[in-house]
Amino acid sequence: DWTVKGIHQPVRLGGLAFGPVLEDQWGQTSRRIDFFDVKADLEALAAPLKLTTRRSNDAPPSMHPGRSAEVLLEGEPIGWMGELHPKLIQEFDLPDAPILFELLVDPLQILPMPRPEEVSKFPGVSRDLAFIFPLETPAGLVLNAFKKLKSQSKQGGWIKNITCFDDYRGKGLSEKEKSLAFRFILENPEATLQDSDVDGLMASIVQYVQTEFAARLRQ
Repeated sequence: DWTVKGIHQPVRLGGLAFGPVLEDQWGQTSRRIDFFDVKADLEALAAPLKLTTRRSNDAPPSMHPGRSAEVLLEGEPIGWMGELHPKLIQEFDLPDAPILFELLVDPLQILPMPRPEEVSKFPGVSRDLAFIFPLETPAGLVLNAFKKLKSQSKQGGWIKNITCFDDYRGKGLSEKEKSLAFRFILENPEATLQDSDVDGLMASIVQYVQTEFAARLRQ
């Protein structure tokens, strides 16, 4: 940190991403870099700590007020990321919206060493669940809620990883709804998981989501 005449000036890391994700090629359709590409890079930068985002109405003036988010590291705010403000896009005559981020440096310098875990001798199981949520429900909030399940029971400890792999809005849903689909990777280090064990855990997850988020299972 820098101190000038008693003013605290923390060091920040800023960046901008703009343009195609990949160079033109025959094997994959070209697309522009987006919010989630940059978020994935920041998550890798912060690993093994957990970096998440949450919606906020206090975005910096340089960022799009509806397409930006506060960045948190282990639940503590460390900065912002999001699209450049439309007025600036127009002013600089840009064809697409750059993705910006600005983060405090100090929290990123206190990263623990990764701790390897023993590889289980028993096979893992993958299960998908999709729910219909109120439109304003952030996927990150649901993922954070799932983390609580992992520590609440022995069965919850079977959850090794959870990812949100689909965010759908449109036909079949109202304008105030969206569908989020999650993939659960399950593994019991002590024995092979049986279908009855997995079905029971999935049923408890469904009940939990329905209760906590006023959501319903998408068939």
